[in-house]
Amino acid sequence: MLDGRLGSINFRDGNWQGFSKKNLSVVIDLDSVQKINEISANFYQYTNSWIFLPKKVRFLTSLDGEKFEELGENDTFKKLQRERGKFIFSASSITTSTFGGSKARYIKIEAENIGVVPDWHEAAGSPAWMFIDEIIIK
Repeated sequence: MLDGRLGSINFRDGNWQGFSKKNLSVVIDLDSVQKINEISANFYQYTNSWIFLPKKVRFLTSLDGEKFEELGENDTFKKLQRERGKFIFSASSITTSTFGGSKARYIKIEAENIGVVPDWHEAAGSPAWMFIDEIIIK
């Protein structure tokens, strides 16, 4: 998720990480305190293959790796979950402060899987997949 390789519209391209019925929680150590202007992550949806966008994504930062401050939460996914076809959605959190960004050494991203395929889908109740390709920190 940090190799600089973005996934394509083909989820079998080897650049997507899949989570079946599981949530994502990842902490990235930047090795030193740095100015953070934006954090983003790409998610993939293809409901025909039971791959859905997450329920929500949270972006957090920390100076010490213990106490995290939430920068924002993106929960705009629900309205897209009924969309058919293949598409990539970029979730991001732009940090704004008086000085043009936040300072952090640790970045935490949490994404909540919908868990099971929704009732309206022909595979309702089956384990749902969540795919992420890359975490981008600017």
